[in-house]
Amino acid sequence: DREVVLAAVQQDGTALALAHEDLRKTREVVFEAVRQNARALAFAEPSLHSDPDLQASRVSSNFVAGPGVCAPVVEVEVAVVAWGIEATLAPLSGEMAKVVLSERATIGELARAVAERFAAGKGGLVHLVL
Repeated sequence: DREVVLAAVQQDGTALALAHEDLRKTREVVFEAVRQNARALAFAEPSLHSDPDLQASRVSSNFVAGPGVCAPVVEVEVAVVAWGIEATLAPLSGEMAKVVLSERATIGELARAVAERFAAGKGGLVHLVL
């Protein structure tokens, strides 16, 4: 079952080795396994070994939580201002915040800023509602 395997690899990335081969071909499952343990990529379908988006360096810089991951949910309202992008952040906890990013900021950079503000000690991941 895909959800069971996702939960398992989020706890121990090397559990990917025990997953059915169809799930070892699934990028989302492999991504979550590599996020938990960089060595898990060795257990993925060989065709995924060279996928740039599944490399440990890329995965570790992704702060967007995947489906089923327990992480803060933050609503984001973005405005383009003279000095860049201003994002108003509203997590479910009710605590509001603003961050300012460069005009060329990516969703990944936004997720990193949100995670630094609201996900410290919670795995560093966030669910963004744009």
